Amino acid sequence: MSLTESQFIRERCLGVIRKSSMHEKRWKWTILDHVHDEIARQAALQDGEYPIVSFFAGSDDWTLMTTHRMVGLVDTKRTEIGRSEFSRTDFGDFKQDVESPRITRAKILVRGGSQIFLYESGYASMAPIYYFMFWSLKWPAWRETYRLSRQ
Repeated sequence: MSLTESQFIRERCLGVIRKSSMHEKRWKWTILDHVHDEIARQAALQDGEYPIVSFFAGSDDWTLMTTHRMVGLVDTKRTEIGRSEFSRTDFGDFKQDVESPRITRAKILVRGGSQIFLYESGYASMAPIYYFMFWSLKWPAWRETYRLSRQ
């Protein structure tokens, strides 16, 4: 049985992230391939959608990156951005505090301006960085690979 597009994206995106990440067991607030229970209560996955990166630092401070979108809550402001709207990102000083990570703000450019989202600095920062790298560099080529595999 062939993979759905979301399954294909999940496998490849997680592969890119894991290949580029270190010390996953030491990440404090970030997990891969699962959704924190607290986030799941606030942002249900859509049909056929899979979690890629889940960051949870509190009920008003979280980010979920999936095969379809990024959704998050920053200072009680909810943001949801579809993957087709992803553009440039600015992660600031993501290498800070490698041994003592902290909650860090990043910015993604979208139509009409920019949105802020949260992530964990240090080793875990590779997860959101490579999530967005997947969409900008890998997915354009792999989308064609997936399309051809369906013929």
